[in-house]
Amino acid sequence: MYVKRVETLPPLSHADSSLAGEQVGVRISRLGLTLAYYPVPKAEWISFPEMPGMDEMRNPVIFAAFREDQIIGRCVLLAERNQWMELVDIRVDPAFRRCGAGKAMVGAALAYSVKQGFAGLKTFTSDRNPVMCQFCEHCGFMLQGMDRMALSRLPEERERPMAQRACQLIFYLQKGS
Repeated sequence: MYVKRVETLPPLSHADSSLAGEQVGVRISRLGLTLAYYPVPKAEWISFPEMPGMDEMRNPVIFAAFREDQIIGRCVLLAERNQWMELVDIRVDPAFRRCGAGKAMVGAALAYSVKQGFAGLKTFTSDRNPVMCQFCEHCGFMLQGMDRMALSRLPEERERPMAQRACQLIFYLQKGS
């Protein structure tokens, strides 16, 4: 398997979803924010639709993971004004998950961002996505913030009571951390 930068967003030939048997909790301690995972009574499939506006992004940096000549994953970065590169999307073909493709793409993206003079990577996910939260922790990202209102205006969230609405989690990864 290898990772390289590509010029165009490669299509992946699969429906993107994962089976989640846990829910995410955020705890505040003297050491900062930490994640806790709690089992749910019944595992659910979480679907990850394409991000709207992916084709309209200005100057995205795209990395793809390959096994032989087959694309098995991709990640998309955008330069931020606050000296961080934002990891806006990462996907790996389900048949190749847990073989290091995602972590390899994050490693390539981090090396690229540092080489370009950025402080590192920043990414967002929801507390309703335990799969991505665990992936971020596995790759060395640190949970550094949360935004309780960022997702509260989504139609599916407005149907829930305020205390049960999804929370946006903010993760950072620096070289050497």
